Amino acid sequence: MLKPAPTLTAEYRAGKREAEMDLSRGHLRYRIYGLGETRDTHELYAEHLRNDYGIELVRVAGCVVTEELELQTKGYDDTMLAVIETRFGKNLLGRVTIKPLMNGNEPIHPTSSVIAPASPIVGLEWWKRVFVNTLVRRRVL
Repeated sequence: MLKPAPTLTAEYRAGKREAEMDLSRGHLRYRIYGLGETRDTHELYAEHLRNDYGIELVRVAGCVVTEELELQTKGYDDTMLAVIETRFGKNLLGRVTIKPLMNGNEPIHPTSSVIAPASPIVGLEWWKRVFVNTLVRRRVL
């Protein structure tokens, strides 16, 4: 049996309506699911989006996600992403992953002695790859 296109599902449309309501209230949010390597890495990235762009990163689930939640999240995020990219330019969510990895104006090299193996920066590098791969899968990048 063929499945309908994601944009035709009730879940997708529900996510789209929720995003439109949030936008009408002046809220910029982007929903994610899945777990990063550490809580600190997620919070660094979320803090960066919130402080510099006013975008709230909202985790809606861990690693186990129903198809309904995935479709609803896609509807929500597609709607929000259109507004985010209008305000801040294309690929903002992919571009800003670099900034938390910076030390001043210089990028921190992964093999630098400045980074200890247990450093949250190493975890952030992993988080960045996971997040960018998720955006690529969703055809955002």
